[in-house]
Amino acid sequence: MRKKIAVILCMVLGATTFFGCSAAEIGYLSMNKEISTLASCEFSGATEIYYDADAIKGFLTQVEGSEAFLTDAQEELDKFTGQKTIQVNFEGRQQLLEKDLRYEINLKAKLDGREWDLGRLYMDSTKGIYVERDMLIKLYLMSKELLPEYKDSYFYSAAYEKDLRNALGTSEYVEVVNAEGTMGYLTGGIYGDSVYASEELLNMVFNSLENIFKGYTSGAVSSVQGGYSLSLSGEQLIPMTSSCLDYISSNLDSVVDGFYKLMMDVEKWSGEESETWKQPMSKEERTELASQLSATKGQLDYLYKSGQLDLIKPLKLTETVKKSGNTYTTEKNLSMTYQGKSLFYIKSQGSLMKKDVNISIPAVGTPVVEISQRLDQLEASYNPVVAAKISWVKSRGSAAEYGDDYDEYWDDYNYCDIYYTRALRSPLSSEEEYDWLEYKNINKELYVPLRAIGEALGQEIGWDNGSQTAYGVQAGKRIDLNGVLDADTVYVKVREFEKLGYQVQYDGSNPEIHVVNIKKI
Repeated sequence: MRKKIAVILCMVLGATTFFGCSAAEIGYLSMNKEISTLASCEFSGATEIYYDADAIKGFLTQVEGSEAFLTDAQEELDKFTGQKTIQVNFEGRQQLLEKDLRYEINLKAKLDGREWDLGRLYMDSTKGIYVERDMLIKLYLMSKELLPEYKDSYFYSAAYEKDLRNALGTSEYVEVVNAEGTMGYLTGGIYGDSVYASEELLNMVFNSLENIFKGYTSGAVSSVQGGYSLSLSGEQLIPMTSSCLDYISSNLDSVVDGFYKLMMDVEKWSGEESETWKQPMSKEERTELASQLSATKGQLDYLYKSGQLDLIKPLKLTETVKKSGNTYTTEKNLSMTYQGKSLFYIKSQGSLMKKDVNISIPAVGTPVVEISQRLDQLEASYNPVVAAKISWVKSRGSAAEYGDDYDEYWDDYNYCDIYYTRALRSPLSSEEEYDWLEYKNINKELYVPLRAIGEALGQEIGWDNGSQTAYGVQAGKRIDLNGVLDADTVYVKVREFEKLGYQVQYDGSNPEIHVVNIKKI
């Protein structure tokens, strides 16, 4: 029951932050829906980002509740200094086919007065995201201006730059996101809404929300010539959210029933119907939801009045969207000003014109898996891991011990936590990095994945298929290791790393976890 109520509560809060049903709000959402469902178009625009690091730090020292953050982040904040302005210009095309969404985008940037022609980027929902190889090199060179604290590190040495160019291969294009990860990028769209969504689905959602919140208005949207304008400050955000919670509480039955119907319609549309939404929310569940809404509103009101949300008060968001013929224009501005000083702003403007286009995606590009492996090898060469700390739980207890609090999930959970320590910090890695890997418990002894940990330590690891033996290479000499092969992964006792010249120490002082430290000698 609690899980269902939590889902409903999150949906309600997420869907209503900027939603209302005045004529302007309906028009604003409808125009954004039109943009979202365009099949083919050309677009262009620019985004400018500015920040004043010293003004931001000064603001944080004045805001109640930021003391802990300032203490924890002191080292990072000391490196965050000065003012910076970055401008990115883009122009491109979008093509939506039956089962494929494509983008072609040309990017240019301006940083501290210097202009960079970054090149072309392609996105394809079925193939991935590709960029020109030279774009990655130019972004690397640009990063010198953004990360001055690393200007004297190996990361910007001539030798590293040469090796980086080699690691990126010789293909004109590089795959930076594969097909599996592409849709998360594409569904955000250039203008913040999903351009890959079905028009039928969008109509279903918008019509339902309009019906559910037909008596509510946020007051944040107004009509302007040719379109609509949204204006919202941090000062307004909490009272507006509180007002929305009041509306939901006063119309709880219609809001809940409306969301249940919407979810059933969405599942039916997707062909994946479940029983979750078919059973109406019970009276007890509605009572608990009402209680949670009241508690949430009370907490928000208290935090707002006590000054604990002053951090967001200087924020201001404005957006204008207009239409003229087949062309849409947008302007957005997110800014923060405090005591007359501009802390930061993000300004963007763009235009989008409905037009038939045809986009051809590069047929060949160096795979992201290869690039990632080469970059990991490069980082290991210049900034190796010097130690690894492996920890795992001593005992998770049993159902008899924990009763109703026992979670059967832990019965099959055989993963260890690993903390790697590098010699240095770099833009690609911190001095301490975390990973978690499956382990084997054989005769009450820990067996860990050899290749994953060995290669993280900069160790060359090999496999002799003939003798079915794993080995490491030390000073050019092969050293065989005893291990267990399971599903193409070799697991070894941690002590096996001693054969490769590592110091292995067990620490059993913690009553709840085992700890093993591996260090290079």
